[in-house]
Amino acid sequence: MAAQRLISEQNRIDSLARERSDADKRKQDSLNLVQIAQENERKKAKYEEELAEAKRLAKLKATQDSIAEVRRKEAEELAVSINDQKAATAEEAELLFLQLRKKQLEQRIAQLKGNDVEVITMEDIEERTKKAAVVENPPLNRKPEGVRLMVQVATSTKPLAKTDPQFKGKEVWQYQQDGLYKYTVGNTQDFEEITKLQSDLRNLGFQGAFVVAFKDGERIKVSEARELLKK
Repeated sequence: MAAQRLISEQNRIDSLARERSDADKRKQDSLNLVQIAQENERKKAKYEEELAEAKRLAKLKATQDSIAEVRRKEAEELAVSINDQKAATAEEAELLFLQLRKKQLEQRIAQLKGNDVEVITMEDIEERTKKAAVVENPPLNRKPEGVRLMVQVATSTKPLAKTDPQFKGKEVWQYQQDGLYKYTVGNTQDFEEITKLQSDLRNLGFQGAFVVAFKDGERIKVSEARELLKK
């Protein structure tokens, strides 16, 4: 009887061991399947990225080839040549086209000068741009009118001189809010321009610079200013 009990107990233990072993195997198989699925997902994502990049490069090359072909045809139609040699490659065709265009522009400039037409130089354009910027963004020595966008660069519990070193030589405008003195740079209605100014100021060291908006000198939400400027 004792021997039979021992045999029965041993069989039970062996059965439990087999069940545990089978369970561990199933668990490991499940983990392996998960890992395989994850690896397949990674491979799929990588393949899709490589495919997208290949398509982008192919599209870019096709565009470049198309442009080169157009330039080549234009050069051929105009019978362009240098030292009696026509373009043999797309790059040469483009060079010929640009040289011809340069010559045409020079001839047109000479013609305009002969007709007493003012010829605008790059220096003239830069000077006019500076003057336009002054008109568009006048220094804020007085309360601004209408909707204006600025970049706030400093806040103080007491008024600061506009020559204070922390302004780094920038033209600032002071306004008061909640008992504090606040200082801004810039004055525009262009969101793209004010965003660029904010980025430039941060690069100069104004790490906390942020965009603020005003209506007739009173602070308003930037979102409100955006809606007002759309009208």
